[in-house]
Amino acid sequence: MLRKLFSLVSGQCSADNPDSPQHQEILLPGSLYGMIIKEKLEEALLQMRNQILTDIRKGVAAVDFFDSLSVSQRFETLGLIESPREIHQ
Repeated sequence: MLRKLFSLVSGQCSADNPDSPQHQEILLPGSLYGMIIKEKLEEALLQMRNQILTDIRKGVAAVDFFDSLSVSQRFETLGLIESPREIHQ
């Protein structure tokens, strides 16, 4: 690596092309799926956060994070998950 640096400075070789395939990141299917799932989960959580903040500002209802029914209803109203009734039919 040091030889390459010296030859680059002396003008004996040219700089590497950053668009070369050897400089590209290899995405395996698992890491690609992981990135997609992470992105969708972040989007869903941001929607849930915005919904809760809107409800708190409007004073619509108290937010109870320990009530699983309340949390699942919020997910259903945002369209993030389907209710069990819709899945089994």
